[in-house]
Amino acid sequence: MNDNTVPYQANVMADRPLAKKMRAVWTPMFVFVDGEEVEQHRFLGFLPPDEFAAQVHLAAAKDAFAKGRYDDSLRRFSGIVERLGATDAAPESLYWTGVCEFKLTKDVGRIAEKNREVVKRYPNHIWAKKLAFAR
Repeated sequence: MNDNTVPYQANVMADRPLAKKMRAVWTPMFVFVDGEEVEQHRFLGFLPPDEFAAQVHLAAAKDAFAKGRYDDSLRRFSGIVERLGATDAAPESLYWTGVCEFKLTKDVGRIAEKNREVVKRYPNHIWAKKLAFAR
């Protein structure tokens, strides 16, 4: 986590202005913001270590994508799929690898290929349902 983030713990009961700013509706809530305080990712609740790690990496990958660093984003999303492929973040990450590849090559077929792969590898995941519906 320390490689990708600067952790900050806040008591949302004691710091109501921060809680309101971050839209902290329940705890624990993990909000990932960039250096300009733009939110890149969030999740709610405790997670097992592998799922937590996947969410931290997902936040970093989304941040790189938002900043137009598609090579870095692709590397990060691919790493989630390769190393944390059994986590809930993997199907979304696999989808985003196709988007990154499209951004880098302008080949829309890359997105379609990754969409099919998500549906095939993770047929019961919400991302497979999203992509199957969009066909």
